[in-house]
Amino acid sequence: MTKSTSHNKQEDNADLHSAVKFDMHDFEKRLADVNQKFHDEVKQSLFYKETGHVDFPLNFNIPEVAPATQKTVQKNEVPDVDSQSGLLASLALEARQNQKNREAADQGNQARNQRVDVALDRIFKFFIPYVRHVNHVEPAINRIYRLDARSVYANLKWQGGLVDSRKQNLSDSALRSYVAFSVNFLAPEPVLFKRPWGQFDAVKRELRILKIRTLDDLDEIHKKPKQEWLETYLDPALPVQIIFHGNFDLGKIDILTLNLADFGQTAFRLEPENMSAELLDELGLFLIGRADKPPKLMCVSER
Repeated sequence: MTKSTSHNKQEDNADLHSAVKFDMHDFEKRLADVNQKFHDEVKQSLFYKETGHVDFPLNFNIPEVAPATQKTVQKNEVPDVDSQSGLLASLALEARQNQKNREAADQGNQARNQRVDVALDRIFKFFIPYVRHVNHVEPAINRIYRLDARSVYANLKWQGGLVDSRKQNLSDSALRSYVAFSVNFLAPEPVLFKRPWGQFDAVKRELRILKIRTLDDLDEIHKKPKQEWLETYLDPALPVQIIFHGNFDLGKIDILTLNLADFGQTAFRLEPENMSAELLDELGLFLIGRADKPPKLMCVSER
């Protein structure tokens, strides 16, 4: 055997020995050598000579899982566990029970929301033809509204009933948010309004809440020298409004009325099932003056 052959075998044995004896220190040294070689090559490149930057150092990254084997745990998905682990089995059981509870709650919420939506839809479908028919007839309203001893709305006539509704969003399947009804009860002439001058600010607030307009500009009247009485005329149109709002958090129908049976605001909260065809008929009869009181569930004195 020649000397060179022996030397080559020694190198091969050394390489084999180094591969078998590979350790972390040797790995880090080799990595440093590779990094240095990479940087030296980049420095000779046209990119480095033009920019003076080395933007791509060589690093080891955790390999990504192949898409075919990658699995994402969904929000409501309970992963399988090793049945030999008592802790993991207990946690999995608890997670499955929580998932069942969430699903039951979701089903309950959907059913509750559906009841509210059905009730609002029933209200809307009642008022649409109701307003159309009553607007054509424009009946006399046999009811008296007394703001005070002097200011009385009487001999009223129905004028310009409107109904409006909105859904929570533009989707066809969206839940209905509210149904609003409004109408003016028109007096035959402006209504005299007279209060002590010292009540001026309170009068402005009261009329604003009742949505009653004055034919005179109250601010201009207030600029005049102080008098004993504030005297003006009220617009003959008395606004009456009802808003049915879906309270989906509680599964109720919130009702707000303005000047319904008397001057002022009232608020009620009814079950969706209360908004029956019978209740809507009673309300419809009251609005056109063919019943003395609103439905019992909407009467302040009976609640």
